[in-house]
Amino acid sequence: MAQPPHLPITRKVFFPCVCNTTDPPAGTGTGPRQPPFEHLLPLRPLTVEAFEAYGTVIEAEGPGIEINEGTSLKFADRCRVELDQDARAALHIYRPVPTSLPIAISTMERHPLASQAFVPLGQSRFAVIVSAGEELRRERLAGFLTDGRQGLQYAAGVWHHPLLALDAADYLVVDRFCGSESEAQRNLEVRDIAQWSVGIDSVGTANRVGA
Repeated sequence: MAQPPHLPITRKVFFPCVCNTTDPPAGTGTGPRQPPFEHLLPLRPLTVEAFEAYGTVIEAEGPGIEINEGTSLKFADRCRVELDQDARAALHIYRPVPTSLPIAISTMERHPLASQAFVPLGQSRFAVIVSAGEELRRERLAGFLTDGRQGLQYAAGVWHHPLLALDAADYLVVDRFCGSESEAQRNLEVRDIAQWSVGIDSVGTANRVGA
């Protein structure tokens, strides 16, 4: 189901079911519930080098440029927006519902015509699930976790999971403006991967992806 034309094209309805991993009440005769997936995708810290194949990390690192009579530091040109010919960029504010772990990864998407950037407007970590290459394959999935201040931009055509914010905050999103539903559909591909039984967890008790 596509967004109305005035909204960003990334779908915000893909929040897979979160399972309760807490111990049940005493006397129930059951142990802690297991994650609802068979293969664990580890979450690595997000770094510029590790994410290079998928896009750009956006962060205020390195020497800034002093501007406005010394009242600000400017960290210039953090990423370059990718757009197809004659398209324009659009700036949005997302307000995601925080996600709890563990969570099963049931869908991936990509935007072939443009890049897409996410920058938290407050202290907010988010989980990043990506896959390199044209063909979406389980063994190519990679997981990252931001430090709460980092943003990122997915390069055009990169498979990724929709936003999985772990902490409450608004997000600045920059992507391609789509003036109609048909135009939005041209810039959105979605794949169901629920059959792979892959998930992410803060601890990790399942088999690693590829096992």
